[in-house]
Amino acid sequence: MQPRPPTLAVQFWVFTGYFLTAELSIQLSLQSIGTAIVWPSAGISFAAWLLYSHRIWPALALGSLLANTHFVWAYHPSGGQLLGAISLVSVGNLLAPWVGAKCFERFQSEEALFEDYHFVLRFVLAGALPAAAVAALVGAGAISLLFFGGTGFLTYWLQWGISDLVGVLLVSPLVLLWATNPPKLARGKRLAEALLVTMLIVLLGFYVFGPMWSEIHLFSEPFLLILPLLWAAMRFSLLATLLWNAQAFVMVWLFTSWSYGHFHLEGLTQPITSAQWFIGLISVTSLMFGASVGQLRRLKQELQLANRDLESRVTLRTQELTEANQAKDRFFGIISHDLRGPIGNLHFIFNDVLQRPEDLDEELLTLTKETTRNTYRMLTDLLDWALRQSGHLEPESTRFDLAAPLREMYDLLFPQAQQKQLTIELNLWPGLTLYADRAMVTTVIRNLLSNAIKFSPVGGEITVNAQPQGEEVKFWITDQGQGISPSLKAKLFRLGENIPSTEGTNAEKGTGLGLLFCHEFISKNKGKIGVESEPGQGSRFWFTLPKVMDPQAIPGAETKPSAF
Repeated sequence: MQPRPPTLAVQFWVFTGYFLTAELSIQLSLQSIGTAIVWPSAGISFAAWLLYSHRIWPALALGSLLANTHFVWAYHPSGGQLLGAISLVSVGNLLAPWVGAKCFERFQSEEALFEDYHFVLRFVLAGALPAAAVAALVGAGAISLLFFGGTGFLTYWLQWGISDLVGVLLVSPLVLLWATNPPKLARGKRLAEALLVTMLIVLLGFYVFGPMWSEIHLFSEPFLLILPLLWAAMRFSLLATLLWNAQAFVMVWLFTSWSYGHFHLEGLTQPITSAQWFIGLISVTSLMFGASVGQLRRLKQELQLANRDLESRVTLRTQELTEANQAKDRFFGIISHDLRGPIGNLHFIFNDVLQRPEDLDEELLTLTKETTRNTYRMLTDLLDWALRQSGHLEPESTRFDLAAPLREMYDLLFPQAQQKQLTIELNLWPGLTLYADRAMVTTVIRNLLSNAIKFSPVGGEITVNAQPQGEEVKFWITDQGQGISPSLKAKLFRLGENIPSTEGTNAEKGTGLGLLFCHEFISKNKGKIGVESEPGQGSRFWFTLPKVMDPQAIPGAETKPSAF
């Protein structure tokens, strides 16, 4: 627990709480039994010291001085030792929370407040007991020595110590939990249940300790009060349980102080001691049971979260395995169909050339060139696919001008466009600098431009554009091809949709993997990709990537497009 500096308002409320609870204890003890059953101020001072450390001493010192002046004056109104007794008892009240806090800190672990019964045991044995023992040692010793010559010290020390111990056990956990996690008002059925617990404690308190039915109690065992407290611990938070525990304590305290109830017998010591032990045991039981139930609730919640997380992991992993299996099927389908044909053609061509070299002509060389190029493209796509599936394909971002990869792919694919008598118009705004993986962007441009050439009719036109759009650069390629149906358009960028490889307008072959790579590569570079197309009206494939303005660009260079 990390102490925090107290504000002036906190100092005021700590002083007020300390003084008022001390005055209540003194008044009740003076009315009947002659001594305080419980000293709640000890619990307030110990909790305040744990929350605010030594900085809270002014409030505790002032409250203790005023309360002890009244206490010592009430019991020993005469004598020259009055000032010394007040001073020593006040010093003991300040030493007690300091010693208790120091001892408790030595054994405190990282758990939150009262998370489990181990924390409760450390709080009771290493915190509450030392604090109560020190307060009783100094206070009882001062009273015994100054007013009775040292006689009766052990009796004074025991009663004083138990009174402070019960005060710490009863009040400190309540203050600590309230200060760190204030309660929320119950509603609906929860509120009705809370009111029922409250009424049950009131009825049992009157039945066991009240004056109304003292002659007809058939079963007035005081531990009946533990039943609603156990119910509260199982159904509500630990803080709520401690509030009801405080309610039960107030009833026991008041009725016993007024000489009513189960603990009031002839004489003085027996009802006080019995009531003190009863309140102490009820407080410890409520703390232990409430903390254990709270721990079980948290373990149940953690188990439920772990189960949900495991289910989501299993679902995700199942989806990944399904996609991998679909990709594998697609891979073998490509090998068995698309790749086997070109390699078989090459085998046939070279076998025929070796047998009849005199038949080697331009047409055969052109066929060999086309077959080799298609095979190379499919092998490239398959290699990219293998890298993607192995998880080794990660972007290596650098700054580059978008014009460079576009020019490279234009030069590479222009011969194919010439064969179909296509016109390619390039419109690129200057100064478009990207920070992305250059190889991935180049692959995307190659795939999109290659598809545009593949599906464009002979003599058609292809337009390539790139320009800034806010914080991004938008690139798009428009063709006059056959277009794409809405049902197929929704599947283009998704793996496992079983999209057949479509032949181009000149029966060009493909793998069907190119657009999947485009989607993967653009996503890895924090961009987006899409398509706009209608059957019979051509297609427009586009992607966006984050823009980096070239520091060497001429101001105002983005005001008009240029072509190359």
